[in-house]
Amino acid sequence: MSYTVRPLDASTWDAFAELVERNNGIFGGCWCIGYHPEAGQKGISYRAAKEARVREDRAHAALVFDDSGTAQGWCQYGSPEELPGIKHRREYDKDAPRRPDWRITCFYVDKKHRGQGIARVALEGALEQIAEAGGGLVEAIPEVTAGREAPGRFLFSATVELFEQYGFSRGRQVGKHAWIVSRQVSPAPASHANRRPSPTPAATSFDVSQVYVHLGLGARAEMLPDFSWSEEYLERYEAEHEADGDEGRLVMIGSEEATWTSWERHPAGDEVVVTLSGHQTLIQEVDGEQHRIELRAGQAAINPRGVWHTADVHEPGSALFITPGRGTEHRPR
Repeated sequence: MSYTVRPLDASTWDAFAELVERNNGIFGGCWCIGYHPEAGQKGISYRAAKEARVREDRAHAALVFDDSGTAQGWCQYGSPEELPGIKHRREYDKDAPRRPDWRITCFYVDKKHRGQGIARVALEGALEQIAEAGGGLVEAIPEVTAGREAPGRFLFSATVELFEQYGFSRGRQVGKHAWIVSRQVSPAPASHANRRPSPTPAATSFDVSQVYVHLGLGARAEMLPDFSWSEEYLERYEAEHEADGDEGRLVMIGSEEATWTSWERHPAGDEVVVTLSGHQTLIQEVDGEQHRIELRAGQAAINPRGVWHTADVHEPGSALFITPGRGTEHRPR
């Protein structure tokens, strides 16, 4: 039998609901709400809560259909805001990894159709839908099954072995058999108009001098609350955003307290510098000659791709940088 995958949305809700009802509400009436904020709330209908989320585009899954058009399984995914529930949270929080763009939380396959590869089809579909939505860092907490018997009905988070077949890497063990796994998914080569918006939260203000922002393919903006200038973090940052290539940009506000002691250049592209306060002189080295650009509050300049540059600070202040950070090089001044 062959299977097809469609997104869980208003047009497929009835098929999803029929699958859940056919299986007695899933795990005693869960209705796949266990990782949503409504989980555990008393006095609400999980069915109604799930339907409202689906119709308002606040719940996502890859829904698998058989040849007859009947839904037989799914893989649920979504942003951390949409799916805040975390399996083995206590252990997870002891050394939490970088916040992902997406989480894959659970799978379900109809009781009569298990062992037919539906979970695999669902995972493939979820990754394709994530790519179409702009891609990003995807996290899951599946279980290792090698060397032990594990009844399929208990593997609602799927297996580490399955995720590894699709490019996921193990991070840290958080349960007897459970591991954090993750993978960077590249944006699908489709028009931006057909992609869903990035899951980055947009309803919260933040200080760009403290929380930097990564701009990536698919018109994606991603907050970086744990950014640091350590060598370890920078290596991880480049690896996690490798799919954005030279088009990736780092947006930040930096203090300009003293004259720079080194030169730098950006082989990946042009950099925009906007002085917000203070008085600096930007110095660019072009064809062996130094070009000096005075910058005061509200003034901007562009450092072209590959041009060495440094700065003299006459009056301390701050500046906004939009930087192609990939492969940035430094040399002593």
